[in-house]
This record gives sequence, structure tokens and C-alpha cells, in this order.
Amino acid sequence: MIYATLTDLQARLPADELLEVADRDASGMVDGDAVNAALTDASEEIDSYLRGRYDLPLPTNPPVLIGICCVLARHRLHVHARPEHMEKDYDRAIKTLRDYASGMASLDIGGTEAPAEPG
Repeated sequence: MIYATLTDLQARLPADELLEVADRDASGMVDGDAVNAALTDASEEIDSYLRGRYDLPLPTNPPVLIGICCVLARHRLHVHARPEHMEKDYDRAIKTLRDYASGMASLDIGGTEAPAEPG
């Protein structure tokens, strides 16, 4: 499941930043393939934390995961030096995913949590 789209990313990033990191051929246009690859990779990373605790794919796409997916994709698109605030956003997103994986936090998706392991 892909948790976010180019439209979601555009809603969360300044247009000039997105163009700076996703205009791979200097055409003045966002490279949709590069963005989709980053969103796909970010979604797979999210699933790696949720797998085992939730039945995947999730029946709904919680807004919190859209935001996390955008943060992770943004981090992936910045292939050169990343600003400190971006690293902090990434670290917070990963902490949140770890909290979901450990049970310290829960997604409000109703009835899709995997059963607890016995013993």
C-alpha cells in the first residue's frame, strides 16, 4: 500500500523545495517517477514497522501515515546535505513508527491489529 501521493507531498512541501529535489533532469518539472519511487520506498519502510502488529494492507489510510510517508519520502529525495530540521522530522517519524511497532502507540483503524504472540 502506498500511503501518500505526489499531491499529498505537494500539500506539505514548499513548491520550490519539491522542484529542487525532484527535478532530476533540470526541466523545471517535478520528476514524477523519482517522487513515486521515494513514496513507494517510504511506504515499504512504514510497512516494515507495522508488519507483525497490524494486518497489512491496512483497511484505511490514517492521516498520520500520510504525513509520515511524506516526511520519509522528503528525506529520501534530498540526496545531498539535509537541513537539521529535516533530520529532526525524520527522527520523529521513525520514533512514531517504532512506537506503533512496540505497542506504545496505536493506529485508529479498528480491528486490524495482529493477535499478540503467545507466551
